[in-house]
Amino acid sequence: MAPKLKTLTTLQSIGTFLILTSCLSRCVSEGDAVFVVKLQDYTATEKDEVSLDCELSKDVPVIWYKEEKEIVSSKTVVMKSEGTRRSLVLKKVEQSDKGKYVCDCGTDKTAANLNIEGKLD
Repeated sequence: MAPKLKTLTTLQSIGTFLILTSCLSRCVSEGDAVFVVKLQDYTATEKDEVSLDCELSKDVPVIWYKEEKEIVSSKTVVMKSEGTRRSLVLKKVEQSDKGKYVCDCGTDKTAANLNIEGKLD
């Protein structure tokens, strides 16, 4: 569906001056999902469980990435979808989990950096 364009033109007369203003705005298509709550950078300690959370304007599928590589669910990685809320849960994080995470819904993206600190004994 092509985006709709809306033009608003108004004329205002002030004394001997005539002011013409024109506003051209692009309307967002009703079908476009956007992130209304974005991912936040997070610092965790080794062996912690981390949940990276975001929320969309509508319930659409997402793809999670780490350093531009698609993430696959496993025993230690769980992807949750509850209504418009999306979460990536990393169980028992390690130094190798450090990096940039992206949640992509096709029409919008949100990203966060995960930092892992060593566990204090």
